[in-house]
Amino acid sequence: GWEELIPRLHALSLEQKWDEMARQVSDEMVHTFAAVGLYDEVAPLLKQRFDGLLDEISPDLYANPPMDDVQERRFLEELRASD
Repeated sequence: GWEELIPRLHALSLEQKWDEMARQVSDEMVHTFAAVGLYDEVAPLLKQRFDGLLDEISPDLYANPPMDDVQERRFLEELRASD
């Protein structure tokens, strides 16, 4: 149901209006396409959404502050763990 947004976002990208693009995207849209949460919440969200379909993942997450080595190890262990 968000098809009408595609040409609008494309036009804004051509104009390099990144802030305006961000204002066009709702939280509902973000949560539809991305696993969003705190570090300890993201792995369970990915497991729920993809239910064993993950072959490979890069924990290059867009986060502030960035994930440290311990958090990254816990994140990957959580993804690998079977329920």
